[in-house]
Amino acid sequence: MNNEYVSIMLSHKATLSKRWSREVREIYPDLPLDSDENIDNYLDYIMKLEILADDHPIFNSIPKWSKISLDRYNYIEYILITTNIWRKIILETVEMVAIENQIDIYQLIKKVHI
Repeated sequence: MNNEYVSIMLSHKATLSKRWSREVREIYPDLPLDSDENIDNYLDYIMKLEILADDHPIFNSIPKWSKISLDRYNYIEYILITTNIWRKIILETVEMVAIENQIDIYQLIKKVHI
């Protein structure tokens, strides 16, 4: 992942986390309360690449979240919806940063994917 992209995400981590939680809870209002900690762990996992995967706290949550997803929701639908919400929020955040900094959005996204 491009360092500039990671930098944007890190500087807006709280916003990303709150928006994702709010939008997911609109669809899944009974999502367990400890999800906020898991959201932070997930964001750290995808942004802080210096943490080894085997040592990352997100892996302690995977069995529990898999069980919750299987027991309460249509598992595939839940994964697709929640992942799509991440994608939407991250792209909207990148667009917001581009507009605020008068950067051509295409150039910023192009840099991210190169």
